[in-house]
Amino acid sequence: MRPTRPPPPPPRPRATDTHRRTGRTESSPYASADVPAEDARRLSELSARWGLPVKSLLPAANCVAVGAAWETETPVVGLLLNGRPERTGADVTLGLFLNQLPMRLDLRGADWRTEARRALDAENALLPHRRFPRSELRRLLGRNPFEVTFNYVHFHPRDQLLAPDEDMRDHTSQPVRIEALDDPEGGGIEEAAARLPWS
Repeated sequence: MRPTRPPPPPPRPRATDTHRRTGRTESSPYASADVPAEDARRLSELSARWGLPVKSLLPAANCVAVGAAWETETPVVGLLLNGRPERTGADVTLGLFLNQLPMRLDLRGADWRTEARRALDAENALLPHRRFPRSELRRLLGRNPFEVTFNYVHFHPRDQLLAPDEDMRDHTSQPVRIEALDDPEGGGIEEAAARLPWS
């Protein structure tokens, strides 16, 4: 039986002033756009119907895009994981507790629901290793294991911590970094892409 891939997502509306927040230029490595409200609602509906978090639907879509770009049915992306200690007082401990580890998804014979489930399972499989140093991983492999990083941000007190026009996007050490900023009380879901200035 011929393997099938998840169907491509519906075409996105052309970015306009309504959707586009920051346009990518030769001097700016960033580009971001709001996910149209109808698409964001659809994501929430599918999340509820399938019993899967939106956090799993988005990296699944990201992997399908990476698979198409790299022409592979088993794409690898870097998933940003939180390694903050799980103990009393850790919530007020200062430090950098984020790590990036490779997540591989098999796109063969999968529909969107299956791919989102695979993304959730893959993330859960990484959790016991979330503090394994990425530098050590690179040393063991002799190369960078991924070129695209995905990060899902649903940071509840964000609006209390940021100034009105402060930028939430992060810098990247990867050729491409994709961030999904989920803010139901603000602008909905925003997709932000960053590239290295020389990539």
